Amino acid sequence: VQEILISEFEKIAGVEAISACDYIPATGVSDAIVLKKPEADNDFGAFLYLGASEHFIDVLDLKLIAGKNLPANSSGNLDQYIVINESAVKKLGFEDSHQAVGATFQRKSNKEQLEIVGVIEDFRASLLINSETIRPLILRNIPQSFNYINVKVAGNSPMKIVNELNASWKSLDPVHEFRFECMDDELAATNMAILDIVSIVGYIAFLAIVIACLGL
Repeated sequence: VQEILISEFEKIAGVEAISACDYIPATGVSDAIVLKKPEADNDFGAFLYLGASEHFIDVLDLKLIAGKNLPANSSGNLDQYIVINESAVKKLGFEDSHQAVGATFQRKSNKEQLEIVGVIEDFRASLLINSETIRPLILRNIPQSFNYINVKVAGNSPMKIVNELNASWKSLDPVHEFRFECMDDELAATNMAILDIVSIVGYIAFLAIVIACLGL
């Protein structure tokens, strides 16, 4: 269903890029994963975990520092590949980001092997109130876990594009309500007690023109 929806959204003028994820970063929801090097006996470490599609870093305008992006995974058989942030590089003990690319790690819960294919710049993916530091983060493309579609729009008429997204949604699903939030509004509402809206958007480095739609 998500693939069909994304395909229809891509046809709308003004839509620059689309991605999907299982939760919206820095809004109070988070997940974690525990990993270790295969040769280590019991040296596990905990990391912030976010399921995200291959276009996620493009929509959020994040910089790829080393390696490559997550591969497309519509078939669901390429979820062993992960992208990590700079903080995760340090936590895993690598001297630089390029050294981390190609390394494999074992997940504690089910012992599956995961391979690092890329490293992105640090960005805030957890609430500001939780910590001033950027937490080590792992991105992984698992389409069945996605709950949100993120739409990057261009131009000075974002609401016109939103209306077209709404019409496209209703043509595919006339039963369920189309719900959306502008990313900067959602971040501001979540973090308002900590910083004003200008500081929040600048600090977290998210695009104000990103629109998140609840997926089916």
